[in-house]
Amino acid sequence: MELAPRRGLGDLKSPLISGFLLFLTLGVWSVSGPLTSGYDSTFHLANIWCANGNQTGICENLTGSNNGAQGRIPFSLTPEPVESGLVIADLTTSSRESPFYRIMHFFVSDNTTQSVLLIRFVNSFIAGFVFFCLMFFSVGRIRTAILSAWTFTIIPIVMATLWQSNPRSWGYLAVMSSWAFLYLALNNSARNPRYPRLVWIPFVFSLLLALTSRVDAAMFTIFSCSIVLSSYLIKTGVIRVRTFSIFTLLAAVTFYVIRSFSSTLSWYTQFDFGSLFVNNEFLFVLVHLPENIADGLGLGLRYVDLGPDAIGIIGVSLYCIALASWLRQSTSHQVVIVVAGAVFMLLAMFQIAMNWSEVNEASGVYVTALLTVLLGFAATYSRSTDYFPNSKTGVAVIVVLLSISHALSLYSKFEWSVRSDIANDTYTNLSLNGGWWWNIPIGPNWFYLFGVFCFPAWLLTSWQLALGQKTTALKL
Repeated sequence: MELAPRRGLGDLKSPLISGFLLFLTLGVWSVSGPLTSGYDSTFHLANIWCANGNQTGICENLTGSNNGAQGRIPFSLTPEPVESGLVIADLTTSSRESPFYRIMHFFVSDNTTQSVLLIRFVNSFIAGFVFFCLMFFSVGRIRTAILSAWTFTIIPIVMATLWQSNPRSWGYLAVMSSWAFLYLALNNSARNPRYPRLVWIPFVFSLLLALTSRVDAAMFTIFSCSIVLSSYLIKTGVIRVRTFSIFTLLAAVTFYVIRSFSSTLSWYTQFDFGSLFVNNEFLFVLVHLPENIADGLGLGLRYVDLGPDAIGIIGVSLYCIALASWLRQSTSHQVVIVVAGAVFMLLAMFQIAMNWSEVNEASGVYVTALLTVLLGFAATYSRSTDYFPNSKTGVAVIVVLLSISHALSLYSKFEWSVRSDIANDTYTNLSLNGGWWWNIPIGPNWFYLFGVFCFPAWLLTSWQLALGQKTTALKL
């Protein structure tokens, strides 16, 4: 086993460039849509604007009740056809209010457009910083594993969410990164003397992102980190399998007790066993689980501003190829971990679908980050030497295909912003000029072209970083 040499400050360069290119890509996405673009945008923006109570011109006439609250916020934060003044918006209940809203309120000012863009750029910077940390602290196979997990799951939903003023942006980032930081923290100190203590800082930071964003993100993060920690303790002989089984049972009992006292946790984990076989709902949900989960890769339920199903076909195909390549020389240890991750993701999606109250099908965006975790587990604990991609040709293939997907998705986002009065994905006019929500001289075409350039540049830089250290880095 060859130990990689200790790195100097010069090793910051490539990870820093990679993280900066991701920030630039997300920055273009940040200006791709008006203030009301995104998932439940008005609801989350209203909660951010009213996080600190009544403020003149920002949040006024704030009223609350057991079922929620209302406040008057700037008209530009809602899609309603109002030209000026304040409009009424619904808010969350105090018991379910995310700390994310109070933190983001720090960037709110009288200039609504500037505030929203600042929030988006801050979230884009956080995502770029977290990715930089992942690339900087990782080496060898674990760096390739982390990069593979991100590469094949970032289009289109993750890329379209990380910059948003939505708690899910932090939730995704936490779930996608916490398990990797924990693995690096536990294994670097034993196998690789590369700043073993500093890696705990981004791990704690990623945990805080989860705990301050969404309850489901916190549960997903705790689960993925528990798998990594359990694997480490068993593999190093700290605990035996029998002891671990007993501990798991005690943890399950503890969770059930805490759930009985927490209305929020109970709401997120609600499940009625008696409803499984009523009106064939169980069968309907079970049959549609795969396409619900495939939502995260762009296949299944289509989003009008995120592009055609061709994106999902490319995404699902590449994801399956990558997953299969890491499982080619599987071990029992790897299989147990991957199966545990897959079962957890299926159960989470099943629970969401069974309690889905909307008319359309259950959305898989809630479990999208678990796709990253699943592929990350398969790659991290794999002994395969023939994974995809492990050559310059393979990297070229994924860069071309994913860049096409990204270009289509970003174009659809811009088109939805500038031509929302017509059907999307018509591609009758490649130019995006002619309508621009952001009143600046630079038109959307230039932003779009810059984003189309930055994404493949980010992928190429990141994979060159992974493949470039393949022969000298420690294989974890």
